[in-house]
Amino acid sequence: MNAINEYIQVYAVFSDRLSQDGFISRIERIKWEDGSFLRASSLFLLSQKCVQCERTLALALLCSSIEAMTPKDTQISFYSWLLKNKVDDLRMKNEDGIKQTLNSAYHEWLKQPNREGVFHNFKQFLLDNCPNELRIPPIEDSKQQNVSFDDALKYIYGEFRSLFLHEGLSYASYEVSQNTDLGVNYLKIVGKHLYFFNLIRIVPWFSTVVKESLYNYLTKN
Repeated sequence: MNAINEYIQVYAVFSDRLSQDGFISRIERIKWEDGSFLRASSLFLLSQKCVQCERTLALALLCSSIEAMTPKDTQISFYSWLLKNKVDDLRMKNEDGIKQTLNSAYHEWLKQPNREGVFHNFKQFLLDNCPNELRIPPIEDSKQQNVSFDDALKYIYGEFRSLFLHEGLSYASYEVSQNTDLGVNYLKIVGKHLYFFNLIRIVPWFSTVVKESLYNYLTKN
């Protein structure tokens, strides 16, 4: 079986937008050999099986779908970047000078587009590929205003992906709040902010964000 034919298994994700031949034609234009797009699309399909029974799991799988697109072969570690760019800046420095230089260098490295960092790469892929009209998350702050797309990504990644995968915590089982006809409304203190959200609204929104981001990546390349 031709390896690229394996992608037919995930064609259903994009069948509403592309013909099968058009889908394969697009696949052949991306870096398909490493299987990252196949894994990402497979995880998206799996997430859609969980949207009704376990929404936290659905969100964790959606995050993993985007994580699968991380360009691992081009990631720059802080150590390698430091050796390449900042060794001369450390020469003849005293202890305080070294600390200041390393601190400054670290903050400079954080701005590198291909640096290491799971959340950084997750967010960068969505910033590069998510349509602008979808960047209005159904999460409100205490002033009843939608939080920024950037803050929403941090929140979803930290509260759903990380807590669920590392601690086994699910909103469906550990947070109880006001029951409504449209599901459960939750509130959460994040730093100095109070966030209000409803999983019934977040899951379809983030599903669309992930699907459209994968589609844009596939078609613009």
